[in-house]
Amino acid sequence: MSMTSEQPSDVQQTKQALRTEAHARRKAQENKDELSKSICEKFVALPAYEQASTVMFYVDVRSEVRTRHYLPTALEHSKKIVVPWCNDEGELELFHLESMDELEIGMYKILEPRTDLRNVPEKQVKAEELDLIMVPGVGFDRQGGRMGHGKGYYDKLLQHARSDAPLVAPAFECQLFPEIPMDEAGLNVAAEHRAIVEDTYAEAFRSIYAEVLITARDRRWLDHAINAATGNASSTILCDCEAGLDRYVGPGGDESFATPDGRPGAVVQFHVPRFRKDRREALERTLLVRLSQNVLTCPTTSCFNLLDTEDYFKLGRKISFFGDGYQFRDTRHGRPMWVIPILGGEFALDRRFGYRDGLMGGNLWFMGEDLDSALAATERAHEAVMASPGVITPFPGGIAASGSKAGSRYSFSIASTYEDFCPTLRETLGEKSRVPEGVGSIMEIIINGRDLESIVAASQAAIRASVDSPGLLRISAGNYNGRLGKSFIYLHPDKQPKE
Repeated sequence: MSMTSEQPSDVQQTKQALRTEAHARRKAQENKDELSKSICEKFVALPAYEQASTVMFYVDVRSEVRTRHYLPTALEHSKKIVVPWCNDEGELELFHLESMDELEIGMYKILEPRTDLRNVPEKQVKAEELDLIMVPGVGFDRQGGRMGHGKGYYDKLLQHARSDAPLVAPAFECQLFPEIPMDEAGLNVAAEHRAIVEDTYAEAFRSIYAEVLITARDRRWLDHAINAATGNASSTILCDCEAGLDRYVGPGGDESFATPDGRPGAVVQFHVPRFRKDRREALERTLLVRLSQNVLTCPTTSCFNLLDTEDYFKLGRKISFFGDGYQFRDTRHGRPMWVIPILGGEFALDRRFGYRDGLMGGNLWFMGEDLDSALAATERAHEAVMASPGVITPFPGGIAASGSKAGSRYSFSIASTYEDFCPTLRETLGEKSRVPEGVGSIMEIIINGRDLESIVAASQAAIRASVDSPGLLRISAGNYNGRLGKSFIYLHPDKQPKE
């Protein structure tokens, strides 16, 4: 049965009941002027406000937290102050406010830009220009839910805002509810839970990598092969490579990618740093060991090359010697392959496996109030990365709890804990500590991939997926000012150079 306006959903009915209650609570709120002044002062004291150049204030109506009395103060700050107004089509537009004299009382007794100024080009602002957004609302919860007036004005406007622009929703305590039910159209962001995305970049460096397709009878045995082949491959600090799952393909995965044998498959990548003088030999050795010891040995598997490049390894031939003279070449699935008789039946793999230049070292840091909030946000980010093709996330579960710095006080170690960012060392280090106030735990995702474009797309997907996580305070990244690599992944997408 289709949903009509005469048949509201349970979510809509519940929200309408909460909306009515929230209006009543807000109307009954005492000391609105005093509380509103305090709330606005807290808003401009936020680190996000200090960092922002262009800030949107809403202009209050009825019993909302009152902002109009604070706007003159905000106009004295070194900020571009922006206010929204509703056009004749029922859509919000943005106006650069430079004086309170530029506002007039509109149809619904709302202060709006004067009609003679609305279409002046230099006064018009696009949503993607906003660095910080003040959002009104009727009710909120602490899990990320916002309830507006039900018209969706701000939901539509914020679809065009940047993912790194924090949302802040001023509210009286009476506007908080245990839970705001959300539907697909709702803005699922709570003001106090939108993290600051720092204006920085991750620094990636060049690798050479191979991309291999593993297939198996079912997902169970496919996962066993993936986990074994990519195990102990978190970091080239001590591992032979960095490896991981890109994506599932074929039946049960991305079915637009047809596997040669029609079975469930997985695309995996193996990276070694390009600065290694023996990089070619190192990558070949990595593939030889990992495919022969972890894929050949796994029941029901086959192995295919995915990089048709001029540079390649004759890996199939080398692994085929396990057949002890009984191996043979054959054409399978329209491909030249080596076939090895094994106790379980046969193992088939392509004759050649290509390799080419890739990138390693893309990264994101997720700074939470505590371990649980940092990890939960990073898990959301990791899921988004896994949905982005062409990249992998080494480390257990795709997340690193022990971000490192290059070098150590010990001569035998090339890397060590990044003490400046260890929350438990804040007091020990004093002013040297770089852990932001309130941060109790920092998790990291490392992103390796085919190219810069793939890593940038995955990084932005991760930021969008995690930025409103409860308890997440900041998203940042590590870099060495260009000394490690020359490929930069900017957290603010507008800073990313166009290729």
